[in-house]
Amino acid sequence: EAAYTGDRKAMEAWAWILREGLVVPRSSEGGYFLSRRGRTIRSAENMQAFVRGRLFPSEQLHPRVVEASSALFSKGQFDLAVFAAFKEVEIAVRDRSGLAKGLVGERLMREAFGQRGPMSDPEEEASERDALAHLFAGAIGRYRNSTGHRRVELEPAEAAELLVLASHLLRVV
Repeated sequence: EAAYTGDRKAMEAWAWILREGLVVPRSSEGGYFLSRRGRTIRSAENMQAFVRGRLFPSEQLHPRVVEASSALFSKGQFDLAVFAAFKEVEIAVRDRSGLAKGLVGERLMREAFGQRGPMSDPEEEASERDALAHLFAGAIGRYRNSTGHRRVELEPAEAAELLVLASHLLRVV
């Protein structure tokens, strides 16, 4: 165990640095040099932003969520990143449904996706239309409202999951 605390930890750290592409091997000379990515990390804050950025699931996210949330997420402002993503959902629903600008939040979702709503699909079962209205209303009520009205402590992984949910809702819209 004592040997693990020294050399093995250093080896694990070196393996992580290589895997993240912070250094790259010199082809003919041997040794390594800092990559362009590695040169961007000049402080502990830069390293924290880099690590948070690696948790941001941009490949899985709708472009509107990436644009609205990525900078906030990389700064560690997870509640604001989630708020921004769900705000995009609300804007998209309002724009697509054509409902009044004053209609917001859960009420907007229920009217847009309700049984006779402009975004309701009459070909679907009534219970499925209700479920979709509940999904949108619940997501907006729980995640946009809570993050918009108070500080909500979110772990990075939870915030990333919520951004994926907002992205899915945008794709439904």
